Amino acid sequence: MNTILCVGRAVWDQLFYVDSLPLMSGKVPATKHREAGGGPAATAAGAIAQLGGNSVLWSRIGDDKTGKNIVKELYKYGVDISEICIIPKAKSPVAAVLVDNSGERGIAAYIDSNLYQSTTSLSETLPANTKMVLADVRWPEGGYYSFKLAQKLSIPTLLDIEKTDHPKLEELISLATYAVFSQSGLISFTQEKDITSALHKAACICRGTVCVTLGDKGCMWLEGTTIRTQQSFKVETIDTTGAGDVFHGALALSLSRNSTFEEAARFASAAAALKCTMPGGREGIPDEQKLLNFLAGN
Repeated sequence: MNTILCVGRAVWDQLFYVDSLPLMSGKVPATKHREAGGGPAATAAGAIAQLGGNSVLWSRIGDDKTGKNIVKELYKYGVDISEICIIPKAKSPVAAVLVDNSGERGIAAYIDSNLYQSTTSLSETLPANTKMVLADVRWPEGGYYSFKLAQKLSIPTLLDIEKTDHPKLEELISLATYAVFSQSGLISFTQEKDITSALHKAACICRGTVCVTLGDKGCMWLEGTTIRTQQSFKVETIDTTGAGDVFHGALALSLSRNSTFEEAARFASAAAALKCTMPGGREGIPDEQKLLNFLAGN
């Protein structure tokens, strides 16, 4: 089976459900609490596996209880965790996630500075039968390392780009076959508030397709000089946590199956929408048949 390699962070989320997100200092009562796995690359890997693909995760965690929870849940979702590196004396990533009644969320994350400064734990070769490499910008060194390996083998790459000031971001984007920005990530990188102008500016750096996700407004991408759009699917939203990560994973899976970008964007948008109908970053990820049934009815 073809493999998609996912490179980046794996996080353990503490989710607190509140009536509304706080606008100032003070206590906010939570109506529910749950713990679940998160992290951009890790959740993308979970989505790929749930949707019938084969995903391998390159990441780094601490030798602690939190790290054990992270790998245990990823294994449950069908992710190949054999190449996750455990760093002695490091603390595994954790995040506090506040989710309001509309499903929107705010996040505070703690990442041990010892975890993601090195790529020495990574294999010198990509996993067997790798068809696509997906990386998040939360571990840019890992993304750059894996993209260079993929480039030598003419394997396509997809970069999940959130807002960051990393000095090598432009260089990393230049290696991507598919550069998929969040809205804030695109505006921050291009310094253009107009999305159309920002996409065209980003396309001067990326050698392939440039796309931006816009939450409940769907996504936009460039085909040549033409702006294309995919509207979001209407669902009863419970929790948007992880929706973008699921989108990236489903997009990579569909593209690895030789779909057009338009077909892949529709597939990924449906997967992200269904994820939002359940709490946490992964519980709502559909299996492939459920997703295809949803698409057939929409």
